[in-house]
Formats: sequence, C-alpha cells, structure tokens
Amino acid sequence: MGQLVRLVVAAVFIAALAFLAAPGMTFRAVKAAARDQDTQALLELVDYTALRLALHETLGPEPAPAPTPSILQDPIGAMRRAIEPSRPTAARVEMYLTAPGLYALTCGRAPVSAIGPESCKSTLGLRYWDPNRARISVRAEGGAPVIFTFQRKSAFGWRLVHIAPPKRPKTGI
Repeated sequence: MGQLVRLVVAAVFIAALAFLAAPGMTFRAVKAAARDQDTQALLELVDYTALRLALHETLGPEPAPAPTPSILQDPIGAMRRAIEPSRPTAARVEMYLTAPGLYALTCGRAPVSAIGPESCKSTLGLRYWDPNRARISVRAEGGAPVIFTFQRKSAFGWRLVHIAPPKRPKTGI
C-alpha cells in the first residue's frame, strides 16, 4: 500500500511539473518550427487570427509617407485622410507572421533582420503565468524584450495568441 501511495504522489508531481512547464515547451516548439519553416507545426502552435488582430493593434498606424494635404490644395484628399483611420498595412503585419519573422522574434529581434540558426543568442524569462495564460519574454543582447503570450487550449496544449514586438528606438531631433 505504501508503494502505491508513493507512485500516485510521484505521478501527481510529474503531471504538475508538466502542467507548469507546458508554455515554455510550446515556446521552444514554436521557435524550432519557425527555424525549420515547418508550416504544419506552426499552424498547430499559433493562433494566426488572434495574432494578426493583436499585431494590428500593437503596431499601430504607419507613419505617413507624405504630409497631409491642405484643404485648399486637395480638399478630397484632406477629407479622406481625416475620415479614414490609419492602419498598418497587411505586408507590415504579415512579415511578423512568416516563419523567418517568427524565428527572428523568438530570438529577440525584429523580423526584418536576417538571422541564421547560429546567431540566435537571447535570454528567456517568464513574465507571467496563470493556469490559462502565460507570458514569456525574450531579449537579444542589448535589445528590447519581445513578449510572447500563450493561452491554454487543452490540459497541456498551449497556443501563441499575442506578440509584443521589440520597441524601436524613437528618433527625433
């Protein structure tokens, strides 16, 4: 009887440890799938709909390429700019959702930088954990952190639902 109790306690301990480690293991799986460009694995690990919506909100409007037209010079263009909300272009959001873009983010870098598997050196940290949501931060050497948010989908299954990309340094005079 005593051995059965020890076996049950060990099984509960192992299950609890796996339950707590699941978001970190999912992060490692996303990183490996992105590095290897395994789109099928990424489809299982990433909630692209939620991630696309979150990136649209996070990235914010794109900087205007030209000054706003004057109401006297171009009344229709000025009214259109005033009425239409400025949104990030689809291409700007989509570069974060490609396999190379996700891999760059898992290395703590912006997706525009070319990263080979050998140059991915970053520190990983747990920012928040609760039974249904976990946030993991990744910071490249000398860079701003990238925050990944995972949401529980099953007992041990997690999916990536949000990315807070690294903040770009403000340039101004």
